Amino acid sequence: MRFRHYVLVVFLLLSGATAFAQSWVDSFGLHSDYALPRYLTGYGYSDLADHAERIQTARNTALADLARTVQTRITSTEDIRTYADEHTERTRYVNATQTATDLRVSGVRYEIEERGNGTHALAWIEVQELRRQYLEQARDTESRLQALLGALEEMLALGSTDRAGRHLHDADAALTVLFDNVTVIRALDALASPRHSSTNSVQMAEPYPDPRLFVRAVRDAERQLALFRPATVEQAATLLARRLAEQHCGRFQVMPLLYEDSDFSSAFGNRFSGVIEASVPAEANHRNQSHNVTSSDAIVRGSYWVDEETIEVQVTARSVQHGQIVASARTTVPVSSVRPDTLYPANLESALAAGSELLNDQIVSGGINVEVWTDRGRHERSLVFEEGEPVQFYFRVNQPAFLQLSYVLATGQTILLEEQFYIGMDRVNRVVALPYRFEVVPPFGVERLIVTAHSGIPPRPNVSPQRIAGQWYEVFGTPGDAVARTRGLVRERSPEREGTDSSTWQRVGEAHVTITTVAQAQE
Repeated sequence: MRFRHYVLVVFLLLSGATAFAQSWVDSFGLHSDYALPRYLTGYGYSDLADHAERIQTARNTALADLARTVQTRITSTEDIRTYADEHTERTRYVNATQTATDLRVSGVRYEIEERGNGTHALAWIEVQELRRQYLEQARDTESRLQALLGALEEMLALGSTDRAGRHLHDADAALTVLFDNVTVIRALDALASPRHSSTNSVQMAEPYPDPRLFVRAVRDAERQLALFRPATVEQAATLLARRLAEQHCGRFQVMPLLYEDSDFSSAFGNRFSGVIEASVPAEANHRNQSHNVTSSDAIVRGSYWVDEETIEVQVTARSVQHGQIVASARTTVPVSSVRPDTLYPANLESALAAGSELLNDQIVSGGINVEVWTDRGRHERSLVFEEGEPVQFYFRVNQPAFLQLSYVLATGQTILLEEQFYIGMDRVNRVVALPYRFEVVPPFGVERLIVTAHSGIPPRPNVSPQRIAGQWYEVFGTPGDAVARTRGLVRERSPEREGTDSSTWQRVGEAHVTITTVAQAQE
């Protein structure tokens, strides 16, 4: 099977100034003096009783909103060879962008406004200042990587394979960090592209390091060391656990591995992550205490790629506290050691098609920030539930909104769950649970909840009644139909509406959560 890829940089951009001057408070941060492409902004609100706590919470939510402004996604429709020539580096690049869920920002400034019993906060930073921060990190990482490769070459010349191996693992992790830094810089540079700015500031920007320049040195060192190749899932997971523990001494929470460049997992991805998590404590107890590690909790995410004979696994650990990469590791496992039916979800082809359709033409300037997650955690794209387990969905919005909820079944059908699920001002920036739960039943595979948020009454969805498993549902033609009218609203904003009261415009937002359902594991 052959895959072609391209990088789709998706920006949830806050719209620029209009002829109608509206307060940033009244527009929930949509209109301010800090417009793109020069600035990134975020809006927050709190109505807590304690004044100091209320201000801090508003600032924190504004910062989180700003940090979610730039997100990168990868789909399988075009070729990424111009950036990553080798399959192994395509794997690393996909892993870096799939795990880079939030920007980590310093030097943010705020505007605060009190209204009644609530506090509104606007966070802002110049795009070029944020780019400078990540460019500095990339150059520091490049220098460290050069030093590690120099030490690695010296140890190989001396025949010290143990020390060379440690340098190799550190260099491999540093290379992942460099890919991560460059991913964010490339995303920020796109803000200054001709699409967003009249000046070609991308060409004038300081160049960033190219991770590809270090790939061959790392690969050559691996071949010289003839590293151990695991023969089973248990051996591979234990090896990854050991390498993670050597770089970071805190606790790890390992999420199910994603299947290649998709946003879903499988029975294999779920099992493999469980073995890694179970192996980490034992490996941590035997790690080299002299190794330079730090102590804090970390989230481990990763992906696996299936070839004819091997499965390549790449994992990355990020600190819960500061979001930076603290560990990275990679290995392979023979395909023959794994049950073939566990490597893929049952509805692989339709799941890939639905994911591509939803990512295509995604909302870029909706004005509402909406989040969705399950009782398994927040911001996770690789949730796996077994047969019989309940699934509870939760939401959070940064302003009052009507949520339209659609669900893509494992069969490929997309049903309307809620046409107008309203979240009022009293529940803004608070966790809101869907008033009912789901239970995992056959058929199994990848399923998705699609949430579209509207500042006013949403348009009537284009659905038709159909009978599914003995019950009547309102069904969309395709998964894309569930978001088509929302995305159309964004495009209706100009030019004929310029100069009108923007408070009458329909602000929109969009979010998805993907789960993989599997049969109960057999003892």
